[in-house]
Amino acid sequence: QLVDLFIDTAPATLAQAKGAFLEGNHELLVRTAHRLKSSASTMGLRSLADVAAALEAAAVERQDARVDVLLAELTHWLPDVMAGLQVLWADVQRTYAVSN
Repeated sequence: QLVDLFIDTAPATLAQAKGAFLEGNHELLVRTAHRLKSSASTMGLRSLADVAAALEAAAVERQDARVDVLLAELTHWLPDVMAGLQVLWADVQRTYAVSN
């Protein structure tokens, strides 16, 4: 269920981070970046978690140019990461179904 939860919530979390940035709400941006970092880390998505951690740090420091770059990076990579995760999860479910 963690995989499904991540797939269901990660895009909305990223959208919330983008909205917070556009509104100048750094506190919300920090919280959403932290949530994305934690979720990605829990899923073992180390690279994504590292970018989210960098986003969190940049938001804390109010480095808006860096935040903009990191949000663009997350926007670019998240769909591919989610697609790969969905394929992997489907394989795991198929293997489990066959073995039972």
